[in-house]
Amino acid sequence: ELAFVGLNPAGSTYEPPLFSTERGNAYRLERWGANGRPTALQVQVGRMYDEIARAGPGSPSASDLMDATLAAHFCPFRSPGWASLQSRQESIEFSAALWRDILDVANPRVLICLSDAGIHLARVLEDKGAHLRSEPEVIWTGWGDITCALAHYASSQGPTLLVRLPHLSRFKIFGRPQSRHAVR
Repeated sequence: ELAFVGLNPAGSTYEPPLFSTERGNAYRLERWGANGRPTALQVQVGRMYDEIARAGPGSPSASDLMDATLAAHFCPFRSPGWASLQSRQESIEFSAALWRDILDVANPRVLICLSDAGIHLARVLEDKGAHLRSEPEVIWTGWGDITCALAHYASSQGPTLLVRLPHLSRFKIFGRPQSRHAVR
């Protein structure tokens, strides 16, 4: 039902591919920061799931919701930053083809995307025949001119909500009083 999609794995050190973390959501279970601590991104993602879990009566716990979520990167290739990704156009094309296949199988109702992953996945949805039901709702986050957006798509497979968030490692909107209205 829910997918959380980052842009691509960060870092500059090679790590062998890992298809899946079967123990649960890597954002919750793994520690990517110094001294075995969670990174700012992991903290923000955890807070985001706390907000989602609180949103409705009878919702699962944040941990259960995280573990039931498809969590992946739009592009599977690691780089220190998106701007330094090698062969970026080819990587985007490869990743879009991969996501067309993924969405044939997974078909989540909600896609929560960080940064440009939302732009790329919107194109994938459109390539698969989905169309916007109305103009995306753009929401100011309380960080200068940084926004998030909600876009409702319709397709033969049903409705899909695409949520585009700023990259949560840089823009810590969850738990920030100035961003409370955007989180709601």
